[in-house]
Amino acid sequence: MKESYINSESALDFIYKNYPASNIYYFSNTNNIEIPKFEDYNRSVTFINTSFRGDLKLAIYVEDNLTLSFTKQDLNDYVGKDEYALSITDINNKVYFNKNYEDDGEIKNSNKIGAGQNFNITLNNLPGSIYYLTFSKDRFNDAPDSSIKNIKINSNKVVFIGNILPWSSFEVYTKVQNNKSIGFLYWWSGKDQIISIPEYREKEIVLDKDWVNKRYNLLLYSGDYEIKSDVGYLWIYTDVLSTKPNSFFVIPLNKENNKFNSQDIIVIDKSYLNIDENDKEMSYFQDLKLEKETKVKMKVIGDSLYLKNITLELKE
Repeated sequence: MKESYINSESALDFIYKNYPASNIYYFSNTNNIEIPKFEDYNRSVTFINTSFRGDLKLAIYVEDNLTLSFTKQDLNDYVGKDEYALSITDINNKVYFNKNYEDDGEIKNSNKIGAGQNFNITLNNLPGSIYYLTFSKDRFNDAPDSSIKNIKINSNKVVFIGNILPWSSFEVYTKVQNNKSIGFLYWWSGKDQIISIPEYREKEIVLDKDWVNKRYNLLLYSGDYEIKSDVGYLWIYTDVLSTKPNSFFVIPLNKENNKFNSQDIIVIDKSYLNIDENDKEMSYFQDLKLEKETKVKMKVIGDSLYLKNITLELKE
């Protein structure tokens, strides 16, 4: 509870302004997500000076025009074509761009890094919104055999969504509202490294031979953190990262995170909810569209809530 709150005209906007970086579960049948206004948004170019291997997902806020450039570089460690697919969608899953970028021509196991292929994309007349840029690796290779680097985007609001695999030195930032974990894992012997986190009480994490193929989990408390390494070549397991503090922003609702588990805040449509403050009871009513042989599972999460009863009514 806070002593004062920033007023808003919708539930999601209220949460976004008062509880940034919170993990939210949203009970809703709507397909549209409200987009917050970023007062510090501008069209300055964000350059991501790191190479990435495998899948990579970015979220950006942009108005009107989007310009994107990047370099695809094949590693050629495995036999087969090294391709990347890129899709650009808005936060409500509307597709604006979808293309497959083909192999550089070397499909044998040559162990020779290919020449970089440079690509440029421009999308015009876009409504002000959050857009997802999803780079998907070739699914037919034994392992990711291409990298993406030299990413430039004409927006100062750019974040990484989900896990990333930096294939070179990196420097990232995250803001923590509620305590969260971040994980590191490397498997390449000889890629020992020190991960610097000045705001963390230990200041740095030493990943040496004792941590090869072992995930190092770190609990971050509320605050701001800059995380960097001169090596890379490791997985970073997290939710949202940016390259610098002023690029960071919080997705108001990530539709991909649709599991009801341990969210900080739950938003429920008041037309389905009844709260009895005297008895400290909450009743929730919802129509379920069931298909043939559908199984329904009810679960209470946490030790401070108790399920009193469930009533199921079949309707034609």
